[in-house]
Amino acid sequence: MKKCVLVCALLACTVAATNASAQIVANTAKRAGIGGSVGGYFTFDDEVNVGPAYGVNFGLAPAPGFGPSLGFGWYEGDLKLSGVSGDREVGQLRIRPLMAGVGYTWMHGRVATGVSINAGISFNSIKLNDQYRTFFGPGTEVRVDASNSFAVRPQLRVEYAVAKKVGVFSSAGFFFTKFDNVIETPVGRFENEWDGSSFNLFVGAMVYPFR
Repeated sequence: MKKCVLVCALLACTVAATNASAQIVANTAKRAGIGGSVGGYFTFDDEVNVGPAYGVNFGLAPAPGFGPSLGFGWYEGDLKLSGVSGDREVGQLRIRPLMAGVGYTWMHGRVATGVSINAGISFNSIKLNDQYRTFFGPGTEVRVDASNSFAVRPQLRVEYAVAKKVGVFSSAGFFFTKFDNVIETPVGRFENEWDGSSFNLFVGAMVYPFR
């Protein structure tokens, strides 16, 4: 009899947990949205030039309180090595962060104000320009390399609900990462000449089709 009661209790707990999980998934799916944004990454290093940026955004409709946060923010920047080659473009720096963290949102009518902090790994690489390979003359060789790095991004975001399923937003944040980089040229080897950290500012719109 005790075994029967225990089994029934376990089954009841399993069903309750399953129903709760299904409800969480369903509520999360209702908040899912997609949109677009335009803005820019303003790097701390004058020899890393990113310029305007455009992106496709995925996220959840704002909800008050604490919640999980994900961060990507991939971008590319043109590199220079002014002390060696003046204004000539060396190549392209590619920053590919994958981050997760936590955020908090305040709701005031149609306005949602949120702060978040994400951390993770940034996959970095440098693609050397073909023209730069021959900058030092025929038969010369140039090599460049970049390491992956730890990354942190605190961010502020404000979203206004234009309609039940549509919102417009503005976001501002800092992206901090310190990666090892090296370039070997016929005139010398140069280490850690570039910094990928930046300030970012974006505006955009989101659509929540299941809201």
